[in-house]
Amino acid sequence: MRVSQVVIVALAGASLIGGVVLLPRSEEHVSILRREGHLESALQELDRMQAAGDRRPHTLRQIADLNAETGNIEKAIGALEGYLTARPRDWSARAHLANLYLATQRTELYVSALETSLALQPSADTLRALLGFYRLHGRFDAEEQLLLRYLDTAYLRPRDLERAGALLAARAEFHTAIKALTLADERAPPQEESGRLLLFDVLLRAGRETEAKNRALRWIVAWRKTYLATALVERLARLGYEQQALDLVRGANKYLPDIEAAATWFLVTDHARLAQRVLEIWAERLDRAEGNELHQYVAAALATGDAAGPIRLFRRLVTDETARQAQATLAEEIARAYGLSALASLRPLLSYEALVTRPVFGAELALHEGSPLLARKLLETADLRALTVEQRARWLALLRQVQLDAEVFERLSKLRRLQQLPGDLLPPLAQIALALGRAREHDTIWNSIGRRHN
Repeated sequence: MRVSQVVIVALAGASLIGGVVLLPRSEEHVSILRREGHLESALQELDRMQAAGDRRPHTLRQIADLNAETGNIEKAIGALEGYLTARPRDWSARAHLANLYLATQRTELYVSALETSLALQPSADTLRALLGFYRLHGRFDAEEQLLLRYLDTAYLRPRDLERAGALLAARAEFHTAIKALTLADERAPPQEESGRLLLFDVLLRAGRETEAKNRALRWIVAWRKTYLATALVERLARLGYEQQALDLVRGANKYLPDIEAAATWFLVTDHARLAQRVLEIWAERLDRAEGNELHQYVAAALATGDAAGPIRLFRRLVTDETARQAQATLAEEIARAYGLSALASLRPLLSYEALVTRPVFGAELALHEGSPLLARKLLETADLRALTVEQRARWLALLRQVQLDAEVFERLSKLRRLQQLPGDLLPPLAQIALALGRAREHDTIWNSIGRRHN
């Protein structure tokens, strides 16, 4: 070998050895530049390495990442495509490439990259992105197929499962729809509503009304919303599942004290017979009811045409001596709805002790029966400060029927001197004084009214 050839071979070998030795130093330099935030300088170093023949996947990945960070998307895409040629199963790199395609509006490449990434390594994020793309672009068949493929995995969120259930139910594929919606029910927060309402509906359409009712009872505990429970009751009634509707009302009243009232008014127009059965459930727990609930109950009974319901409830209440206020309140509500004459058959069961708890009503009933002395006695027991303004007006009107105006005036004047007369009775007292010709007392009372308002 001639001397010149030896020299050339030696130089070539030295260059190769130098390049191999240089690469680690270049990589270290790139790492330092990236760490210190000199991204452009790091890119220049990587470009020099690539120009020198460095085609390693690691280098291409760094070039892609740095170009993406600095906003050079096209160069990032090119480098990442080259990287994936060498590492085709790197699902994270393919997902990253999909995002770069999306940024440059290459939608078909974007969805293809997502599909490949998901096939290589399923993940909730990739699945969510792909489902979103299909839905946004109207590819509902592809969306449904993807949902079904991952139905038995943990990657789908409750809303995805609800979507699958809705798509399947629309084609009357109830068995699979129920499976998807049941999974959504199990995974969703307790307060979630829409998916569960859909499950309820699909269960009914599939003829699984008992399961629908049992699930609804669990949901109601978390919801505590009367209007939702009432809607479920009405849905059961509309499909003819009356016993399940009643079971739902009975189970819900532990958590929704107004469910019977709401359900009755909801059902009364189209399901009057069922509404009356709801009233029966309601009456079962009215032994210690307050006046407002008894008022609602009797009004609902009147609306449904169930005149016997309040009578049955009254006869049950009078067997309990500790429920005297409820007895008198219910009697008053019956009289208000059906007239005082409706109490004729019940009157022997209504004790004086019960009437004392509702003295104004008791006095009205006594006068209706022609017993002014009893009416007067009951009115004298009334605590005016415990009555409403409307009740005090009725009390005074009744009192003037059983006493002379002079007696009424003395009674009210005494309460006024003791500062026990409610202010709304001062104007009537002044009028009575004027009617009795007691002008001085009239003026004094009106002056006191003026001072109250100043």
